[in-house]
Amino acid sequence: MQRVRDRQTRLSLQLVGALVGAGLLCLALVLPALGAAVGPTKLENPSVNPRTGTTATLITFSVTYRSVKGSAPEYVRGSSNSTG
Repeated sequence: MQRVRDRQTRLSLQLVGALVGAGLLCLALVLPALGAAVGPTKLENPSVNPRTGTTATLITFSVTYRSVKGSAPEYVRGSSNSTG
């Protein structure tokens, strides 16, 4: 009787181990997709630093490109208009 119980316990532990392993495998496959950008391709977090200056001031523009596919942009084009 004890041998049957020990065998059942061992089989139960093996089943639980297999289920936990399968769950971890599924989680490992799903987590990278959750970190990907959701929605359409877009530009986010625009910034300009400094916001004012003279003609001698170096001004930095930046923006974050997000793609659902995780791909890099095909090209980058920038322009500025001066007033004065």
